[in-house]
Amino acid sequence: MVRQQGVDFAFMKATEGATFVDSKFKTNWKEAKANGIRRGAYHFLRPRTDLTAQINNFARVLGSVEPGDLPPVIDTEVPSDWSRLNGKQSVDLIVGFIDGLRAKLGDNVHPIVYLSPSFADDVLKNDSRLKNYPLWLAHYTAASRPRVPKPWDFWTFWQFTENGTVAGITGNVDINRFNGQADRLEALLLK
Repeated sequence: MVRQQGVDFAFMKATEGATFVDSKFKTNWKEAKANGIRRGAYHFLRPRTDLTAQINNFARVLGSVEPGDLPPVIDTEVPSDWSRLNGKQSVDLIVGFIDGLRAKLGDNVHPIVYLSPSFADDVLKNDSRLKNYPLWLAHYTAASRPRVPKPWDFWTFWQFTENGTVAGITGNVDINRFNGQADRLEALLLK
């Protein structure tokens, strides 16, 4: 039912912190593939939790990534959770997570960074080390496109609402757009 509504891709929460696993992840992951929906998984990073334990949690639950999957995502939110770190320390943590995840899943994995424009500005201080990672923006605006924070020049995915509806899914869902045509989305998929 979801695919018939034009849904081409879906990101699913897999893990958070060192121990949390979304109870619906395995089912959602399997069903997305079975229904021809490109799938991606994300980890909600907790800056006050051991980084290695978080990498292990996400990698264990994800298991592996397959050709045709979207790159895994590191979800960075809640600026107050990051207040004890300066911009460099915050980006060190994100880069450490990405490097650790790539060591577990393979060098062909180029994770996506999820954040809001203000998070990039205020918490990460627009650090240029993140520029080469695809950007998934959470920016709820009535504008026709999101504000792209530095160091990025463009957005790859844009979450423009958290109050969407999709037949076949109970409750509100986040709705996203991809910045490009089908061939660009195909090029982003893991090989």
